Amino acid sequence: MSDNAALGKAHWLVALEGHWAGTPTEGIAHGLRAVALLEHLPDQRWWLGMSHFYLALNHILRGDFESALAESARAETVGKDIGDPRLQTYAGFAVGWVEILRGDHDAAITRCQRSLELAPDRVSRAYASLFVAYGLLEKGEHEQARERLESLVPELEGFAFPQWHGFAATLLGESWRLLGRLDEADAAVQCGSRIASRAGYEYAVALSDRVAGRIARDRGSTEDALRAFQQASETFTRIGAAFEAARTRAELDAEYEASERRAR
Repeated sequence: MSDNAALGKAHWLVALEGHWAGTPTEGIAHGLRAVALLEHLPDQRWWLGMSHFYLALNHILRGDFESALAESARAETVGKDIGDPRLQTYAGFAVGWVEILRGDHDAAITRCQRSLELAPDRVSRAYASLFVAYGLLEKGEHEQARERLESLVPELEGFAFPQWHGFAATLLGESWRLLGRLDEADAAVQCGSRIASRAGYEYAVALSDRVAGRIARDRGSTEDALRAFQQASETFTRIGAAFEAARTRAELDAEYEASERRAR
């Protein structure tokens, strides 16, 4: 292995950790360095594609959706060039994640479903299916999302990949909440929060706090809702997730306004 290949993979590893550890700015810097080192090495194309993929995930965390789409497209191009369906699958659900957050749910589901169809193995199928479920949830297809997530949560646990295991459990909790099953929702979200906390995946921790705030709000527990929304907002802000922080602050502000109206 050449020095550039070894160094490029080292930078790729830090880019990967940037997303999971909540340091996306650092992750992007190392991802760009990985690309610069790997892009001229014909025998390192898979690593190059994965560098683009983790650049996309770091941009998603920061809320820079255009950059995330550009990096996903580069990952997909590499996947097609080397005939690797796994890379194409990963690139596809990264695009789907962007569309979920931008509110284009039909486009998100279509893209994630195509990603799922490309998936060559059980692990990549589970990841793609997770984002199909997320798209369904955000579109309002709560029962379909719940059914998919109920089977995905134990499957992801079996992969020993706690980051998205916790993420999936929290999404399952949100699906239960939207179906009016608040006790089931609370149990799933608490489970997701514990898993994500142990894994150090603060994005999913903050997401679970936000859903916990919604559950408390639905139960009429204003103090608990405000506390959970505030905690989620602070975590999203700390990890540089500006888009999610703004969404959470909007829910926090709405709950403050509602509580003031009730107090009059």
